[in-house]
Amino acid sequence: MLMVERVAEFAVTQISFNPLGKYLACSSVANSISLVRLDEDAGRRGWMGVENNLYFIIALVLFVLAIVWMYLYK
Repeated sequence: MLMVERVAEFAVTQISFNPLGKYLACSSVANSISLVRLDEDAGRRGWMGVENNLYFIIALVLFVLAIVWMYLYK
């Protein structure tokens, strides 16, 4: 989890990431803009993201089931 304190003096109204995910821009009620440089490893978990691991496991299980089905029902 990313924790950034004191980004704005007043309530933050908008948050936006740049396309590469290296910067976070925040605007506040006072019409101020803050730019935060993000750590390259922030939010990464292991080899791939948790969501990507889940999709990989589901795809692998479906692939194995397709092969088993192919051999059982020739």
